[in-house]
Formats: sequence, C-alpha cells, structure tokens
Amino acid sequence: QLGFAQRAANLFQLAMSMFWDTSRAEHGMTCLQQEMWGIRWFDDFMEEYLTHATRLKRNSIAMLPYPSHWQVPSDYRNPALRIGVFSLCDYGAESPMHWLLARSRQNRQAYCARHGYGIEWTSA
Repeated sequence: QLGFAQRAANLFQLAMSMFWDTSRAEHGMTCLQQEMWGIRWFDDFMEEYLTHATRLKRNSIAMLPYPSHWQVPSDYRNPALRIGVFSLCDYGAESPMHWLLARSRQNRQAYCARHGYGIEWTSA
C-alpha cells in the first residue's frame, strides 16, 4: 500500500512525463510557454522539478517501494565498482529545448561531486 507522499511523488513524475511528451509535439513548446501554467519552463523547470522532488523526499530510502532486505546501506562503497551516470540531451542549437544542455551539465556536476563520482562530458 502506497502512502500519501509516495502517491504524490508518483503523480509529480507523471506530470513531468506529460511535460516531456508535450514539449516534443508540434507546437508543444508554444503551448507550454503560456502563462496559465504558472511556471517559466525555460528558466525554472529543472529548479522546480528538483525542489518538488526534494520536498517529497523522492530519493529517501523510505520512499522506495522495495522490501527492506533489498536495500543497501547509504554508506556502502566498493572501490572495485565503477559507476556511470548517463543521459542524452540531443537538442540542436535551433531547438527551444537547447537550454537544457547547460542545465543538465550543471546538475550532473553537482550530483557527481556530491557522491564522489568522476565525470566525463561530451557534447557534439
């Protein structure tokens, strides 16, 4: 049984998925730039998303819907493991989503620094 916070986090994730679907549709970005949404997608989108995820404790162990015997202690480190974080932002300079490339890099650098991971960045 999911608690209120877990359901709220799932609904927020669904809303973000709908945003991405809309943004990629014909005239989707024009639609998303309307004032009725109450957010400036180009300026505030990622900040709002991460703020809500933090407020909902989306990455908290308690929010994960897995049995406790599957969970790994948060301080577990195995130097033999090499962890890679990958995402692909394939937006050309002409795309209204091109701004996301710089924001993605900032978020990646902060995440890797927080968890002690190395970072490699390639842009074409």
